[in-house]
Amino acid sequence: MGTNSENTMLTNKVIGIVLLAIPALSFAFTPMHSCMTLQNHPKNKAEISIFNKSINDYILYSNGSKNINIYFNKKISESIDDPANGQIETTYLWLEGAKTKNKATGEYVISIQGASINSIVYRNFKSNKKYTYEESTPAASTSSAHYCW
Repeated sequence: MGTNSENTMLTNKVIGIVLLAIPALSFAFTPMHSCMTLQNHPKNKAEISIFNKSINDYILYSNGSKNINIYFNKKISESIDDPANGQIETTYLWLEGAKTKNKATGEYVISIQGASINSIVYRNFKSNKKYTYEESTPAASTSSAHYCW
C-alpha cells in the first residue's frame, strides 16, 4: 500500500476523471425524440429518436414504411448560443445505414440545444442533395409510435 499522500493523490485523480466524465454521460443517457418538418414543405415530416452512440437510433419519414438506422459518428461543434443564459448548442454527425462513412448512404448533421433537436440537415451521398428539417412539434411521448403525423 502507498502512503497517505499517494492515496490522496490517487483519490483526487479518480474524482477529477469522474467529474470530467459527467457532462459526457449526461447526453449519452438522455433520449431525444422529436418531430421535424422539411423546410418550406410542411407536409413532409420526419420523426427522429436518438440516444447518443446507441444502436437504436433512427429516423422515420412520414412517407416511409420503416425506421432508418442512423449511427453516431462524431461531435462537430459546440458553441454558446445565448451567453446571457448559457445555452449551449452542439452539432453532431450521424451516418445513415452504416457505422462508417464509406458504407453509409447519407449523413445527418443534427443541431441540439439542451433537450431539443433544433434542426437536421440530411445529405444523400448518391445524389448529393441536402434537406433541412426543423423542429415542428415538441416531443410529447416516446411511448407511442409515429406520433408526428
